[in-house]
Amino acid sequence: MNILLKKNIMKYIISKLTLFSLLLIACIACGPRVELDLTKYGDTAFIQDARLFYLEQADRQIFEGEGTITGVRRVFFSNGTTIDNDNFTATISVSAADAALLSESGITFTHQAMSIEPLEGAPRAGVSADFSGGNFVYRVHSADGTTHDWTIIIEVV
Repeated sequence: MNILLKKNIMKYIISKLTLFSLLLIACIACGPRVELDLTKYGDTAFIQDARLFYLEQADRQIFEGEGTITGVRRVFFSNGTTIDNDNFTATISVSAADAALLSESGITFTHQAMSIEPLEGAPRAGVSADFSGGNFVYRVHSADGTTHDWTIIIEVV
């Protein structure tokens, strides 16, 4: 056999093997999915920390094209949070000097839960809102389906 014919046969075999391999991988990838057993994580519907912030215009400007793009950053101003896991409360302390910031502030949570949803008109987390009203209720969802309604207490000291 001539060498050119052998090269063409090898190219043909390699291309068919490559195609077969891709089809095999595609069939395996489309197989039945294995769902995770989220119940094994137990009750994780607990808040570990809650902090209040306000948005401040960033002191750096980025010039792009014809316009000026400015950004904002979160500035945390709460003094500390007391967590009560037995009564599902988190008390956030704010100094009297910073009390005026409560009308346009936001809240962030540290948690290991699946999600946190605001209840009874509480503001969404991460978004500026009015927190001067005092207490807010959030439902914390655990991976195993457990929920706890947490009361967030804003305390001006």
